[in-house]
Formats: sequence, structure tokens, C-alpha cells
Amino acid sequence: MLAELRAELARLGLGRQEGVSMYEDHLAAVCETMRVLVGGAPGIEAFPFSEQRSFFMAYVSPWVPECCNAIISSAIANYYRRVAELTQLFVAIERDSFAIE
Repeated sequence: MLAELRAELARLGLGRQEGVSMYEDHLAAVCETMRVLVGGAPGIEAFPFSEQRSFFMAYVSPWVPECCNAIISSAIANYYRRVAELTQLFVAIERDSFAIE
């Protein structure tokens, strides 16, 4: 999946910047990518809805809800349990929104 994600980010012009060592396939990174796709960034226009939906369905929706479930069920999550609950709800709303055309 990481190789596919990297290829997709490169295709979108959002590939890894030189000197960055963090992997692209973690929760914060895919959320940040969605933020850029939806709202743009300095020097980057927002992407078309079809690109946003495609990225979300391929790289966010398949695994983020289960990741949130794992965090929520952790006995030591405390603060992150609440963050995971919010993220899970947000992703569900986004999934439903992308289903509407």
C-alpha cells in the first residue's frame, strides 16, 4: 500500500519533500493530504471533487475507521480515545458525503 500511496501522491504533485523521513501512510499524513486536496495550500489549488473522492476511498476510508476502533479500545488511550472518536465520526460523514453526487 505504501508504494501505491507514494505513486498516487507523486501523480498528484504531492510527493514526499526532500529531507522528510516520516512515512506517508499514517493517519495524520492522509488527513493532511485530504486537507490539501480539499482546500489547497500555498501554491497549490484545491483538487477536483473526483480526485478528492478517489483518494479518500482508496487511502482513507478502507483503514481509518478500524484504526480509530483500535485506539478507542486501548486502555491507555485517554486523550487519543476522544480524538479517535471525533475522527471516526468525521470520516463517516465524509464517506457519506462522497457517496452523494
